[in-house]
Amino acid sequence: DKWKTTFKDKHGEENAPHGVYFYVITAVTVLLSYVASVAIPDIEAIFGLVGATAGSILIYIFPGMCVLRLKPGKLYKPEKVGAIMLIVVGCISAVMGSYVTIAEWGG
Repeated sequence: DKWKTTFKDKHGEENAPHGVYFYVITAVTVLLSYVASVAIPDIEAIFGLVGATAGSILIYIFPGMCVLRLKPGKLYKPEKVGAIMLIVVGCISAVMGSYVTIAEWGG
C-alpha cells in the first residue's frame, strides 16, 4: 500500500508518519516556508507575529486550559470560571497583538 501513512512500532501500534502522504506534506511545508521568506523581506514582522501568538498562548491560554483539564468539577466553579476568563483574555490579546503587528507592516 503505497499511500500508507503509518507504520507499526515495536509494540505493534501504528503511530509514525510514512509514505507518499508524509513526503507531500513535508514538501508543501518547505515550499510555503520558502515562499514566505522570499515574500516577506523584514524578519521583524514575523517575530512580532510569533511573539504575539506564542506569548498569549504561553501566558494566558495554556495555563487556563490546564486548569480546565486538571481540576475536577463543573465549569461554574470559581477556579474554572477564572480559567475560562484567562483563555478569553488570551485569545483577545493574541488577536489584538496580531492585528497591531500586521497593521504596522506597511510602515
